[in-house]
Amino acid sequence: MCSATPDPEEGCEIEALATLIEAGGFWRLAPEWVPQAYADPSPDVLNRVGDGLRQLIA
Repeated sequence: MCSATPDPEEGCEIEALATLIEAGGFWRLAPEWVPQAYADPSPDVLNRVGDGLRQLIA
């Protein structure tokens, strides 16, 4: 398992995993109903999420 600050000596394969995901290999593991493309959230959505998170910690 990789630590939060990976050590190259650990044999962690973070770059390989990132390459697999970027190449679309991850999607074969996901069910068909999962959207395979995502849109950037609008500023309004980000503000609402931020407000909700602030309410959780208040």
